[in-house]
Amino acid sequence: EVLDAVREAWPASKTIGVRISATDWSPGGNTEEDAVDIARAFIAHGAQFIDVSSGQIVKDEKPAFGRSYQTPFADRIRNQVAAEAGVSVIAVGAVSSYDDVNSILLAGRADLVALGRTHLYNPQWTLQAAAEQDYTGDGATWPLPFKAGRRKPPAARTDAVRPRLSLVREAEEQEQTHLRWIPARKSETSNLVTSA
Repeated sequence: EVLDAVREAWPASKTIGVRISATDWSPGGNTEEDAVDIARAFIAHGAQFIDVSSGQIVKDEKPAFGRSYQTPFADRIRNQVAAEAGVSVIAVGAVSSYDDVNSILLAGRADLVALGRTHLYNPQWTLQAAAEQDYTGDGATWPLPFKAGRRKPPAARTDAVRPRLSLVREAEEQEQTHLRWIPARKSETSNLVTSA
């Protein structure tokens, strides 16, 4: 009834969805089987995405915390109800690495992954995850003051940063693997140049 009322007031051209608690983690509360039925009802009444969380309903709950611990609920809703209806499902809950995000998406367990505490801990998480994966497209635009840091810094000798620190430059041209200024060679002008 609430979704119907919101849908009536909300412009048809705008997306509408719901966040559900897939289980109450408490005896007598909602279960993951209930969550599938709840999601089905929301979809039947116009929900275009389902954000699948759990718990935070009663104080005596006993959640099974762990890495990506709520993803199985999103997986079940997506693959039993939502995918067939063309409705997106969002997984949440202790997802913290881009490997976890990619695994969830590529395995078809969810259509989107939302990160909350991860971004509170590190507001630049998305930009750093993009840099780690050499992604430079939309959604990973670095603010101008931080643009020079958009490539992952070398972490060890095995990262093969060239040129290596030396007192005398080698004669052959070195491949530039990071952004920095370099002084002009004696045979060139005395002005400083930048490599892009």
